[in-house]
Amino acid sequence: MMRNLSSIIKPKRLVAEATLTSSASAVVIDRGNTNSRIWEAIQLAFHVGAGGITFSGTNYLALKLRESDDNSTFNVVGANTILFGAENPAGTAFAQVPDTNGFVRLINAAKAAADTDPFRVDYVGSKRYLEATITFGGTHGAGTLVGLWAVLGYPNIMPVI
Repeated sequence: MMRNLSSIIKPKRLVAEATLTSSASAVVIDRGNTNSRIWEAIQLAFHVGAGGITFSGTNYLALKLRESDDNSTFNVVGANTILFGAENPAGTAFAQVPDTNGFVRLINAAKAAADTDPFRVDYVGSKRYLEATITFGGTHGAGTLVGLWAVLGYPNIMPVI
């Protein structure tokens, strides 16, 4: 018998779509908080509209990821804990191997158009907690539309069919 999609994924809105001019609060995803269920996979979908300003090395927008075992001490994610989709491999479309800040998407050049589809990145690390932050660097007098979703997948405990 076939299971429905809701049995293997759980979408979560982390940052509601809004026009922002400064960093949103960090959001922590707990992979193991539902009836002893542990979600084996996390995909983040980060949507960015047309730049409200001309992005540069000083005035930028980034998606920052950090991980933790205890929800207290966080470290930036490593290159071996992140996978990019075929539509945005590292080194293109502002995607990058995590740097020392934990940035996996860094927009630091002109962005005249909104993303057609969200930028997606998979966390494949083993930590229970993943922290995601939409980070604005510099001064952003005009806002940029942003939104962030997580999709948790492959639970270790499946529902009864």
